[in-house]
Amino acid sequence: MNRDDVVYLALLAFSMCFGLYYRKIDDPNKKKYTGASLGFLIVLIVSRVHIIHILITTVVNALLILYTDRRKCQVYVFSFSFLYLFFFRTTAYFGIPYPPSHTNLIQMMLTLKMIGLAFEVNSSYQLGLNLIKGDSQHHTEDERLENQTCEIKDIRFLDICCYVLCYCGVLTGPYFTYRTFMDHLYKPYHKYDDIKGALLKKITWLPLLIALHLIASHYWPLSYVESEEFPNRSFLYRYWYIWPSFLIFRSRIYIGLILTEIVCVLAGFGVYPAFTEPKAGHGPTKNFKKLKEM
Repeated sequence: MNRDDVVYLALLAFSMCFGLYYRKIDDPNKKKYTGASLGFLIVLIVSRVHIIHILITTVVNALLILYTDRRKCQVYVFSFSFLYLFFFRTTAYFGIPYPPSHTNLIQMMLTLKMIGLAFEVNSSYQLGLNLIKGDSQHHTEDERLENQTCEIKDIRFLDICCYVLCYCGVLTGPYFTYRTFMDHLYKPYHKYDDIKGALLKKITWLPLLIALHLIASHYWPLSYVESEEFPNRSFLYRYWYIWPSFLIFRSRIYIGLILTEIVCVLAGFGVYPAFTEPKAGHGPTKNFKKLKEM
């Protein structure tokens, strides 16, 4: 493993341990700023001077969401985010050093979160217009409650920063909506979750993936592709080498995703009652009346 991978795994391990303290914080504001502060520190350690890309993307998109027309803010955020992502991936052509690989992952997750938030704000605005027009009278009570839970009120600049910089998922995900982020601050569902059962589900495949990754990396190292010997091998061998390389790449991604999900489990992030049939990262999908009565 190179230095970046060691730092990455160390930060994930620390985040897991920190989650046991984080889930016990009851004050929403303290929890929000604590999670964002740790997330900012993680980004700074991984990115160093390249954190400027993260800050530019966050500040500009936050201003677009807050101060542009909410009927079109998602268009502005989408356009800016992908244009800046294109610049981010081509900085070498502008004489700017290319960011570390893990900063690339952070930037992509930030892009997803910002665009997703802009669409959430737009949807909330449209729901507000429907309420003014009286269209909600044609909806069932459960549908009206769902609309209320999706409504975003009084969103502030610091709220946006805390959402995108929350240490849960700041490195490689998982993606979650602003609504899910706010629920984990103000709803006490995590106090009733089965943390041991959730952890067991997440780690079931982890030993196998780690074993496959280590075996493949030992017998078919990626560095061999860059050696002087590799081009002299037969075409069939070079073509076949794609498959162990693919296995190394995919197993590494899956290991990272599982570890980041474990961070969320230990932090009590994204927990909802089973009867709401929640979607990963998006929250409840039904039984909103029963949920409100809890």
